[in-house]
Amino acid sequence: MSVLAFVRSHIHESVLAEWTGSTIRETSLALRGLHGAGLAHACGTACWQLAPGGLGRAEIRAHLPTLEARAYRGGLLSEIDRLRGPDEIAVFEALVADISNRLEVSVTAGLRVLLTETLEQMLAFCDEERTLEKSREELSRFLELAIAILGLSLYLARNLSLSIRLFFFANEIAIRIGDMRKRIILKLSEVLLDHFTGRSSLQALPSLMESQEAIDELGDNDILCIAAMFLSSLHFNQGDMKKTLHYYNEVDPASYVWNLRYYKDLSGIYPSSAAHFLGKFHLAIGIAKSACRTAHLKGNELTEGWWCLQLTMVLGDAGCDRGEVEKYLNRARSLLDPRLHEMAYVFYLHVTACTHSRYGEMDKAYEALKAYHAFFTSCEFEQTLFGRSRSYELSVDFFRRGYPPIPSVDVEAETRKNLNGGDKMMRGAALRQKALLAYDAGKPLSVVRQLLTESMEVFHEAGGTIRIPQTRQLLERVGCLEKEGAGGQRPPLFLEEIAWPQAKIADPEPGVGSLTQRCTRRFKKLTSHKEPSIFYRQLVTIIQEEFEAERVILVRGVEEGAVAGIAACNVSREELEHGVCNSLLPLASQAIERQEVARVNLESFAAVAIPVSAQGASTWVLYAESQETSGRLGRLLGEMDEHLALLITSEVRSAVILEASQQQPRYYPVPGESSHEPFYGVSMAPLLKKSAQAARTDATILILGETGVGKELFARHIHSESGRKGPFIPVHPASMAESLIESELFGHEKGAFTGATSQKVGFFELANQGTLFIDEVGEISLSLQVKLLRVLQNHKFTRVGGTKEHLSDFRLIAATNRDLKQDVIDGTFREDLFYRLFVLPFTIPPLRERSEDIVYLAQMFLTHFARRYGKTVLSLTPGQIADLQSRPWQGNIRELKGIMERAVILSSGDRLELFPEAHESSPSLSAPVAGAGTELFGGLPTLKELEKKYLAYVLGLTGGKVAGPDGLEGVLQTKRSTIYAKLKRHGLI
Repeated sequence: MSVLAFVRSHIHESVLAEWTGSTIRETSLALRGLHGAGLAHACGTACWQLAPGGLGRAEIRAHLPTLEARAYRGGLLSEIDRLRGPDEIAVFEALVADISNRLEVSVTAGLRVLLTETLEQMLAFCDEERTLEKSREELSRFLELAIAILGLSLYLARNLSLSIRLFFFANEIAIRIGDMRKRIILKLSEVLLDHFTGRSSLQALPSLMESQEAIDELGDNDILCIAAMFLSSLHFNQGDMKKTLHYYNEVDPASYVWNLRYYKDLSGIYPSSAAHFLGKFHLAIGIAKSACRTAHLKGNELTEGWWCLQLTMVLGDAGCDRGEVEKYLNRARSLLDPRLHEMAYVFYLHVTACTHSRYGEMDKAYEALKAYHAFFTSCEFEQTLFGRSRSYELSVDFFRRGYPPIPSVDVEAETRKNLNGGDKMMRGAALRQKALLAYDAGKPLSVVRQLLTESMEVFHEAGGTIRIPQTRQLLERVGCLEKEGAGGQRPPLFLEEIAWPQAKIADPEPGVGSLTQRCTRRFKKLTSHKEPSIFYRQLVTIIQEEFEAERVILVRGVEEGAVAGIAACNVSREELEHGVCNSLLPLASQAIERQEVARVNLESFAAVAIPVSAQGASTWVLYAESQETSGRLGRLLGEMDEHLALLITSEVRSAVILEASQQQPRYYPVPGESSHEPFYGVSMAPLLKKSAQAARTDATILILGETGVGKELFARHIHSESGRKGPFIPVHPASMAESLIESELFGHEKGAFTGATSQKVGFFELANQGTLFIDEVGEISLSLQVKLLRVLQNHKFTRVGGTKEHLSDFRLIAATNRDLKQDVIDGTFREDLFYRLFVLPFTIPPLRERSEDIVYLAQMFLTHFARRYGKTVLSLTPGQIADLQSRPWQGNIRELKGIMERAVILSSGDRLELFPEAHESSPSLSAPVAGAGTELFGGLPTLKELEKKYLAYVLGLTGGKVAGPDGLEGVLQTKRSTIYAKLKRHGLI
């Protein structure tokens, strides 16, 4: 019923069922019940509409959080937008989150409609003039969503033309706010979009080079890790297999960037294919099997279907059992729906054609290829993700065999296009097919030989190692024909007649030296150990390459039947969590127990477990295994001895020591530290005693009290009593421009926005092992309150523009002069954040309630300022004491301190003037002090001096209060951040 309330016209039962997650029968029965109650009525067959007055506006608003996740139609989107108010971006966030969550399970027609409508709404948002009025933070949120929706469109291969339009708008926004990092991701997304829409690799090269230059300029691991996913894919489309693998190794498998997860889900197919072309079947299979298992564990049918197809291709070319190959092909067919998974289904038809061709079933291969081209031409994309060179060569092969022409396939035009394109693998394939076409046309064998030689050179340059043996055998055939001097009718020469098992690439020649020597050379080239997690990842990658294993994992012990992974190659987090890696337990336990290398070498399985004695820790284990390519790992098992174990142990131990040292307290200079006078008095003794107890804990403290009571000094006292070794970092958000608060708290990466010319460490990071004090926490915006709450939950945060999580062991103390409980009721302060802060509240009483402390504090200030200005320390007279104790002290200690400082400065001889005639009584806002103008303008002050005098004058009128209508903010009608900046500049605070 709540959903019906948002639909302006009628809605079909089936659509309503999908939106509400119900069966059609359940939905139909519920609708009939509503009809019987007079709340809904039918509009034709199986269509329904809410009856007039069927649901009140208040009830709709109460159901808004649930409905927000069901916003599938444009009308519904507009209604939610109108109910929420001006924050359209929050609606987009809810929609993108819903698309992402539902896509984790399956693709549906309703989901595709939602994707289209969301793209259209985001484009409409970009077209509106009010977009220009949005803050930098809001536009940054929008860019995050734009990147996410572009990734979803690429993943589903849908709405590519809309996505390109959105890219141009998003790119303009990124330029406007100076966010270089998001602009890099957008540019790389553009290149992938261009590939799908038919733009050649050469045309995309300038954008790729521009992105690479920007990445090099930023130069940090964070942006490189993100960009590596794209660069790996883009270099594959350029036909450079070696660079594809190079950038794949730069990607951190453990990293998680929410709006890039669908790029990441499929980005591994490119390096798997690159390893396949390079003949590194152990790596190609390891990547594909891990990704396929992970997708299955997550229940993501589309991603699992893609990876089943990839495994079909790789296992087939590796010469594996046909039954195993077809198992994955059949699984893919059961998962993919041609109506919903167009791009993946195109790939399925391609893989089917290749599989039949591989086993000599040419008629079946022809039918599958014909279906491939027919289905492909019906889709909105212009190019496929993978397999373009193989499908092209099959098309030429059937043309040469005399099969009926396949509609939409022009062999000669495709050959010319591939020869002149920027994809090296496609060019190598085109040269090979041109040679075979020249052979059929009766051209001199020398011409054929030259074209085949060029093809082999291009394949070698691109890394198409598995294509070289086929080409070499063709060259040998041509060479034999030249020697025989065959004239007249030439014998047929078909690429597919060279059987795949025969053309299967031989095991690569081992490198120079023993396995231990090769590992030693590789370890020496490792990057510095500044980041242990990166080092561990590089270490297992090298070991995987040298061991020629399908997967490798470094684990910290195997206690209680569990595996605690440190770093892995081709083992995902989901596999570890679901116990997929528990097969290593027996061998790993044996290695730990005997403190020696444990090995298994069977016909279809090979594995090794190497004990690693990390200093000051339990024994770690390096485990490697292979199944489909077990022969490669098995051949090297004999070289895996105690010398290799010592080498690996040495490398790991160095990283462990460094990691332990990095966990020691880090010390930073405290910005703006100055001397702070004590503010204690007799009445504060109970409060100080309680604060001493609280100081020795890590609990969050909230200090409450009026302006000027000394909340920051109290926070410093707690820090000094806490024993924490790090610094005390005070933060005053109200004195900062709102657009910069996030950057100051969290820090930022280089290029995150205009002016971010270098990396900045934020206050959270600076306060590691120390105390972070946030003054006037009630003034923080709601959007920043959400981010603050997340940090308080686990002390993890991400710099602005970055993706890497940082951990800081800070203790938070917050302070405010506002009534936060009332702010929660008013909706200006988050309730969950309030309870997170309200763990240990301390209220500092105002000075007027501490009459017994006034004389003590006044005399203390007199002594302090007399020494500072070189004056004689004077005592207060009984009349002055009585006068002090009778004042209301609206400005609290800050006001008392100012009066005492002025008295010392204006004192002469043994006479102390507390209240000169111009200040005989505390001024009020409604009754300005007579002669104040003369005092302000006396001596013809400069404009800067006049501003300082006026600010000091009004500050006295407000009793030192800044915020609110009766503070400087209200009297001067000026933004609070501007007032704080001026007060700070003039030394008034």
